[in-house]
Amino acid sequence: MATRNLLLGGGENLAGRATIVRSGGPKKMPYTLAEVRAELLAPVQVIAAALRGIPASAKPRGEGVFEMTLHPSFLARSYYPAKLLAATGLRDVGSKEKTIIPRKASEDRLEGKPHATASILVAGREDGINKLASFLAADSVPDYIGRQLAEIESIQWLGSEDKVRGDLPANDVRHSFEVALHAGANEDDIVIGFQRFAMQLGADVDLKRRIRVGGLTFLPVTATSSQLLALSEFTFLRVARTMPALRIAVPNMVRQTVSGKPAALYSGRIDPGILRSSRIDDREGVTNGCAG
Repeated sequence: MATRNLLLGGGENLAGRATIVRSGGPKKMPYTLAEVRAELLAPVQVIAAALRGIPASAKPRGEGVFEMTLHPSFLARSYYPAKLLAATGLRDVGSKEKTIIPRKASEDRLEGKPHATASILVAGREDGINKLASFLAADSVPDYIGRQLAEIESIQWLGSEDKVRGDLPANDVRHSFEVALHAGANEDDIVIGFQRFAMQLGADVDLKRRIRVGGLTFLPVTATSSQLLALSEFTFLRVARTMPALRIAVPNMVRQTVSGKPAALYSGRIDPGILRSSRIDDREGVTNGCAG
């Protein structure tokens, strides 16, 4: 299994605003399993229902993508919820950095303060999501499942509005947009599925100008604002926004597949933790022109 390593890019932006939880000795669990069950079961059921309602053309492989935010105490690599994901048949497709105020802090002195943490972007079919719900609803679960459930701060579905960055043009004119898909090497079926879904909506996707960076594929899209919002229902769409003027003005700029992070992302990184080092992750969205 590949080593998971959570890389919190853009960490220098957190200076003076968030706390990185570091402590020695045995880990203090902030939540009981009962508290986790009360907080997470309903959102997981919402995710299953939301995925069920999405047309097959908008969910490649029958999968959806949702956000699993970890409690700030569990950023170390050893806390990556690999066993929980394996037991449910779910998989991570990336991560992003967040600053949150957790419901409970691991220490009284940190209560009510913002902390840097990570959200895992999790993909899976409805049966896997239902399996996660069954663990949360069960009176008892294996100890290793209970421990990894207790590391989770929140879980939420990612709807269309969560994926669109910035204000969309308030007219019905076709505009240039850029999107990022959770689609890395050997995942062209996701890209082709996106193009077909766009065609159904009357939008155009330029596959010749796509750029693949790690586990993401960036694509230019021509669509109206309403078409783009509908297109954002596509489950593997990570982020969409209006195409920057510079990108429109320089159509022949060099495009190539990049195997890892751009060099600039290696500076200012916060604690290494629990996800794959090849993920392209940052504070609010993604890099390479699709910042949140």
